[in-house]
Amino acid sequence: LVVNVLLTFRSSEMYKKMMGRAQKQITDEGNAATNKTHTTLLKKYLLVYLLATFSDWLQGPYVYQLYASYGYSDKQIAELFVAGFGSSMI
Repeated sequence: LVVNVLLTFRSSEMYKKMMGRAQKQITDEGNAATNKTHTTLLKKYLLVYLLATFSDWLQGPYVYQLYASYGYSDKQIAELFVAGFGSSMI
């Protein structure tokens, strides 16, 4: 999650301005419209991505209870969770 947020932020104009690499003032309206469209897309993407990630986190306790009801031990459940989180990092 953190890596995706940082990569999204890094591709934005705000990052370039903060790092002192701001490009010259945009004077062409076509470029300004493209920049505004890009910023809007980034905000929408980030909102949807965070909502999806948050909903995934919310299901964790229910998945734990499901594994427990199938008879898995706490150690096996922990290994399944670590495998799941590890695979999502790839």
